[in-house]
Amino acid sequence: MNRHIKIPLTLGWLAVQCAAYAPAFAASGTTAFEFLRLDNGARETALGGAATASGDATQGIFYNPALISGLTRSNELSFYNSAWLADISYQNFVYSHQLALNKNDYLGVRYQNLGYGTFAGYDAAGAKTSDYTSSSRLLGFTYGSALPNRVYVGVAIKGAWERIRDAHAAALLVDAGVVIKTDWHQAAWGIAVRNAGGSIKYDRDWEHAPITFALGCAIKPFGDVLMLSADGGMIQEHSAGVKLGAEANYRKLLYLRGGWDSLVNAGPGLRFGFGVVIKDISVDYAFLPMSDLGGTHHFGVKWAFNGLLPKK
Repeated sequence: MNRHIKIPLTLGWLAVQCAAYAPAFAASGTTAFEFLRLDNGARETALGGAATASGDATQGIFYNPALISGLTRSNELSFYNSAWLADISYQNFVYSHQLALNKNDYLGVRYQNLGYGTFAGYDAAGAKTSDYTSSSRLLGFTYGSALPNRVYVGVAIKGAWERIRDAHAAALLVDAGVVIKTDWHQAAWGIAVRNAGGSIKYDRDWEHAPITFALGCAIKPFGDVLMLSADGGMIQEHSAGVKLGAEANYRKLLYLRGGWDSLVNAGPGLRFGFGVVIKDISVDYAFLPMSDLGGTHHFGVKWAFNGLLPKK
């Protein structure tokens, strides 16, 4: 990738993730579309990203597309926003729907946008030119199905693209996953592969997306009052890591959450958050302390509507 193009994006990404995930970036290899490694959903973020088996039916599909089959109503609409450092901001919109013709099938659509802010422009000789902006975006479609014996499967097709000044890159990527639920402490087990696809041409170089392999579990050892989750995974040409999360609730109205991500280097890797449910609307918040860099704030809202589904 051209040096004058790559440096601004690298600086922006450093502000978002490199300080937090230094061990992963220390590994050899180069990947494009690093924004695909960001956590999604304030609830899932507060759980340390341990959401391969415990994510909900909207924001959870970023971790495992099979989770779309966990809809509590026939439609869910979700919005998530995170305020990172400087002018960097990240948002997503997700809509998940149960098909009317087959109550065991589900469809979803999502849109992600990461804005890196404004950069000062320079030409090849180092002379000042006009300022410019850079961004990363994704549009994806998810299909999920509930199979017999409480087995759930899902697949997502995603179109991702990045723009850095005059350089563009685009790729078609695929996610796939499975969730199995059991009666033992309401345990759920999940496995997912994310961001699978071919090589990506970025300016003059060929790179690839951060292909991720994840295993997860979630249990409720004391009934519905407490949920514990754990993920283990590996990102291609990056480090392997462990993520842990816990969620306690009071009458399913107020939720307190905490999590830990082993890959985080800025600060202890801890996350905290809470959620409030008012009828069919959920509001969630998460905070990520990042040592001397301060902290980042994450907000989410979800609306479930159009009739209760029968229990599975």
